[in-house]
Amino acid sequence: MNEPASENLEMLRFLSETHRALHEQRQIYEFRVLFTTLSFYGISVGAGLSGQVGIPPDKTLLIWTGLLGMAALVSLLLLSLHQSNRKNIYTAEKCEVVMINLLKERGYDVRTMKPSDKKHQTDSHVGKKHRFEKNWLWQSLIVFGFAILAAVALTK
Repeated sequence: MNEPASENLEMLRFLSETHRALHEQRQIYEFRVLFTTLSFYGISVGAGLSGQVGIPPDKTLLIWTGLLGMAALVSLLLLSLHQSNRKNIYTAEKCEVVMINLLKERGYDVRTMKPSDKKHQTDSHVGKKHRFEKNWLWQSLIVFGFAILAAVALTK
């Protein structure tokens, strides 16, 4: 293989691996944010149900606003994480497709090469609702559900 083609393949491989690594790091961060938020709400419910935390009746609106506001902020953070994840996977797969095409041009047998495994394919879903958005919707519903449960438990 000539030097420029080899250099192109190396750059594309680097880009693909970098975007996949960013995606994996962001998934860990997403889990931590979700786990911490749900733990906070769970502890709030436990405190409210134990009867040891007394919220004055005039602070009910403040509690509801605070807990639902926190849920909204977490939901927006999760949305931005999901959008970034989708862009990273899309970019990684595009680089892999270009690598395969470059190898085809040079006569390599690429029939067994695949850009990525099926669970990460986003190429055919550009501009459509995809698993990233569906996951975000479910995560947001869970966060808001926990927020409402915590608010009810604290202000009953």
